[in-house]
Amino acid sequence: MNKSKNNVYEFVTHTWNPIKGLCEYQCVYCYMVGMFQRFKLNTAIRSDIKALNQNLGKKNFIFVGSSIDMWSPAVDSEWIVKSLDHCYNYKENKYLFQSKSPKRFPDFLQHPLMANKDNLIFATTLETNEDISLYSKAASIEERISPMVKIRSLGYDVMVTLEPVMQFDFAKLIMLLRSIAPFQVNIGCNSNKSVKLKQPTKDQLTVLIKELETFTHVHLKGNAARILGDLSKI
Repeated sequence: MNKSKNNVYEFVTHTWNPIKGLCEYQCVYCYMVGMFQRFKLNTAIRSDIKALNQNLGKKNFIFVGSSIDMWSPAVDSEWIVKSLDHCYNYKENKYLFQSKSPKRFPDFLQHPLMANKDNLIFATTLETNEDISLYSKAASIEERISPMVKIRSLGYDVMVTLEPVMQFDFAKLIMLLRSIAPFQVNIGCNSNKSVKLKQPTKDQLTVLIKELETFTHVHLKGNAARILGDLSKI
């Protein structure tokens, strides 16, 4: 378990990665892809026994699976259960589970950890409302919506992260976000200088933020300044 760095989420205290390896989605903008190439790390997706023996403490807010999408199809269900089992041993913590494959979330709702809804947040990423197949092998944006609606309808807190935020259709994106009804939307920008993405303008993103604030809380990540400039003036 590691203390969280601000490039993850400022409100998270720690990250914990009980599953290791190179995420099968290999999003072109993901910093982890470069890390694996640079340091020639083991790309095999696997359960990490060492992590499963770590003390997770108490009163922490832990992002579980920050370096790999641990809910992707390539991850064995048994590994996910073992991870949840370990979290259950430290029930006084709050846990964030985020995935671009949220359709797997409901498969694990019978786990005893899931009974304490106040200490859990389920999240997904929506970079845009448009086709992202050129940038990622992850599930389409459309496939991420209904599982999040289901999770929210069951009484869990749900969150959406727009990062890296890409060009969008304002009306369609707002419609998708309203259907999920997240308690919070995080907005961040592309931090990978070697990858060029189609990004919204400052004016477009500002209008989106103003509309989001009519029905949810908006959290601007530090890197959002790459488009918005001085965040204190937004």
